[in-house]
This record gives sequence, C-alpha cells and structure tokens, in this order.
Amino acid sequence: MNSKVFRHPQWFIPRLTIIDPDGRIGPIRRLRPEQVEFVDAFLQPRPIFVLKSRQIGITTITIACFVWWLLLAEDPEALVQV
Repeated sequence: MNSKVFRHPQWFIPRLTIIDPDGRIGPIRRLRPEQVEFVDAFLQPRPIFVLKSRQIGITTITIACFVWWLLLAEDPEALVQV
C-alpha cells in the first residue's frame, strides 16, 4: 500500500471496508462533515467528548481512526489499555 495513505486518517479510512445496516459490504466512500471534524479532533493531543445525534457514523469513524493509529504505532499493545 502506498505510504502516503498512512500519513493521515482521511486518506486511509476510505480504503477500509464496512458492513452497512443492510448487510452489504463496501468501502467507506466519503467522510461526512461530522466525521471529518471528529478525525481532526482525534489527531489533537487532548480528550474528545462527542455530543451527537444518532446515525452520523461517529462509531464507525472512531474505530477506523483507532485502526489507523494502531497500524502506525511502534508499540500497539501500549496504546490499548483496559
């Protein structure tokens, strides 16, 4: 995979595949404005609190950001704390 894809989650995330509510498998095509705002906040070194409506894809984008982050981590086990 092109290393440019890993530089920013907005380039990486559209290459992920998801299962939609109807059971269809497909890529995350375009990020919604709310998702772009979340990605920008995710990259900042501070806690994120999200007050949101339902069905805008925040759960999906959160998981996608964590996948991107874990793939780039030098020590991914240190990033995941229970």
